[in-house]
Amino acid sequence: MSLKAGIIGLILVMLFMIIYYRLPGVLASLA
Repeated sequence: MSLKAGIIGLILVMLFMIIYYRLPGVLASLA
């Protein structure tokens, strides 16, 4: 269970980083 939770957590962190770094670019294009 802990290994599965760790993998899910890692994926969530990667997705968060991608969204976090792409968000300024999206806002800049919309502005």
